Amino acid sequence: MTTSTAHHLPQELLDRFVDDLGEEYLNSFTFNYGDQISRMALQACLSVSRSFHDRAAIYLFRQVLFTDKAGREMSTRFSLLREIMPPSVDGQIPGIASYIKRFTLILNGLRPSPRELYQEENEGQQDVIKNLSNEELSAILRDLRSDSYGIEILVIRITTMRNVKWTILPPHFQSAMLFLIRSPHLTSLQLHKFSRLPPTLLNGTTLKDVRLEQLDMSDREAPESPVVHTPETPLLPCPKLEVFQTDNAFPVDFDPITSPLTQLKKLKTYSLLPDHYRDTRRILELACHSLEVIRLDFSGDIDFPSGTINIESIPNLRFLTIMHFRSFGTPFHPTNDTNTNIICEILNTTTPLPKLTELDLEFHFNEVNVHETFLHPHPHPTSYWQRLDRQLTGGKYPSLEKFKLELSCDIILENAEIAFDKKSFLRTTRARFREAFPRICASEKIEFEIVNDASVIREGDNGGYSDIGGSDSDSAFVSDEVEF
Repeated sequence: MTTSTAHHLPQELLDRFVDDLGEEYLNSFTFNYGDQISRMALQACLSVSRSFHDRAAIYLFRQVLFTDKAGREMSTRFSLLREIMPPSVDGQIPGIASYIKRFTLILNGLRPSPRELYQEENEGQQDVIKNLSNEELSAILRDLRSDSYGIEILVIRITTMRNVKWTILPPHFQSAMLFLIRSPHLTSLQLHKFSRLPPTLLNGTTLKDVRLEQLDMSDREAPESPVVHTPETPLLPCPKLEVFQTDNAFPVDFDPITSPLTQLKKLKTYSLLPDHYRDTRRILELACHSLEVIRLDFSGDIDFPSGTINIESIPNLRFLTIMHFRSFGTPFHPTNDTNTNIICEILNTTTPLPKLTELDLEFHFNEVNVHETFLHPHPHPTSYWQRLDRQLTGGKYPSLEKFKLELSCDIILENAEIAFDKKSFLRTTRARFREAFPRICASEKIEFEIVNDASVIREGDNGGYSDIGGSDSDSAFVSDEVEF
């Protein structure tokens, strides 16, 4: 299409042409890393005309992603983005800041060459802190907020083994973050591996979706310098959240009047310590009348009194996921497993859950020197699997339409004499679990899905390990963002 031809076409048709390219580009990220042909076509539109430029930029820069990679200096890339965020000096080229709706920063602390593990992790941690302390990044965060525009989603994900303490980061980063978080346009905030966040982080925001996780047991202290509010610094109210994801490390307000959690619709919690169970219970109590989707993740031995998690007090619950991650220190016991019994007790309600339509149970096992039958359900009618089969079909879940059981295993074989056939394990385990749920299998209204995979590693003669099993499922990080 030539420029002269384009001038004779209705603007609505030209807009539709670019919109079709943009929608195809964004939709392509559902299953892969993006359609490069659509992206190149959109990039070509930038130089056709002002209207084409503005329309294509909406799709190209809607989501921006930064990741630290060896050989690519973050400071240079931060500067590159800052250069094109504001309009050109003559005003002929609009800046891209108003097009950005999602900003993602993923910091892995990667090193350009192999190092000894502790040294590499320590240096990687310093790299993460260095990148967060970059003044160009702080300037970008401030530029992403304006009275007339602003990003809607902010994600900062740190993947190093240790947390980064908020309190050691420079004031210019802290103030820029708080300035952006309090933007009236921002609705979703995700911070991973930050510890000692200020307890007033949510005050004065308009957030609806908050996900805060540090997942590091070494640094769960309270903030070093608690914020003291005086008449000169009044405490702003917290928003009423709709989505909350937490490992119960961030101190939240449990007051039923001022708490941001009383109108939650979706909740994901990660519990490892007794205090976590207590906080999870308090959140469930606060939001019992509004919650519709719940995911409860447990790790290690589940240790809380019976009745602590009471799902029957949540009448509008529609989707429930319970996940249990077992360490090598919590092996599975086929005939009398305390952790599985506790999960079954959570589901053993005394009153019906009238709106629950989908239940997902996810179990991850870490086992050493086991045989292919280690996970096979015990045939006794009082075993937890048979009890669960009766519970789910006995009238307490009248709206249940789908039951999904996910079983994943990491298996280490230290004894060379132990034979383990992965294909046989996957096939027979799936068959045995179907036999353990005869009522659900016979039900015409409940869809029963079993997903199981395994990674089997055998110790070699030199003391190392070799993967002999692989995994049935491959996952990839899917991004729908333009990367700088």
